[in-house]
Amino acid sequence: MINKKIGIIGCGNMGGTIAQGLIKNNLFKKQNVFICDKDKKKIAHLKKEIKVKSICPSVELVKKADIIILAIKPKDFDQILQKISKAVGTKKLVISVAAGISTGHIEYFLGPVPVVRVMPNLAVVVATGMSAVCKGKFARGQHLLLTEKIFRSIGKTVVVPEPLMNAVTAVSGSGPAYIFEVMEDMIQAAMKAGLSKDVSEELVKQTVFGSAKMVIEGKDAPAVLRDRVTSPGGTTEAALKHMKQHHFAAVLIEAIQQAKRRAKELGR
Repeated sequence: MINKKIGIIGCGNMGGTIAQGLIKNNLFKKQNVFICDKDKKKIAHLKKEIKVKSICPSVELVKKADIIILAIKPKDFDQILQKISKAVGTKKLVISVAAGISTGHIEYFLGPVPVVRVMPNLAVVVATGMSAVCKGKFARGQHLLLTEKIFRSIGKTVVVPEPLMNAVTAVSGSGPAYIFEVMEDMIQAAMKAGLSKDVSEELVKQTVFGSAKMVIEGKDAPAVLRDRVTSPGGTTEAALKHMKQHHFAAVLIEAIQQAKRRAKELGR
């Protein structure tokens, strides 16, 4: 258990999930977890769900907490930073989960404060998220370790240099959408082949789940597992040949490059 006080500004899907992860995994005492959001319904839901305290406005939460997680939308970011700037000081840890907001941008408003930037993905909602972590100019190793400990309560973490965060956004931040798109296409293909909608969905969901589990829990690389499924002259080989002929890999690689370029354009 972390013997510090933590405040979360923004209680949407990401902020709310983080709060739930902290409590369910006993990382913080309930009385040491504070939340703040302009939406009173979100606050009421979390207070009922995990019995944490709400402290608003945001500047009062910052005064109380040792660790501040900024889980607000990028469009509201500068306004919040301006509000809390005088209350942060230099001894608190500020963690941002906002896409495209650099540690330097946050430091511009807050000054020489330890800042750690995190890029989680949607799977944190089911505690299987992938979060990349990088530190700002004034953060130290202990700040990275503390941040990783927090986000391991809702998935896995990796540490990367900040210049690579746009690549992370393109691969794992946006990544669930790529998988969902493939799943939806597979479901449509299954239905076109004559299977019912329910059966198609069940086949695809369990196939994707099982495939991911084999990669995660096994020792073999995806290419090795793919070859294990593929028999010469068989059905899988026919499908893979068609994918190769239509440049499936090239399309996916370029799609991720496009996402990376867009992340850079949107960054601050």
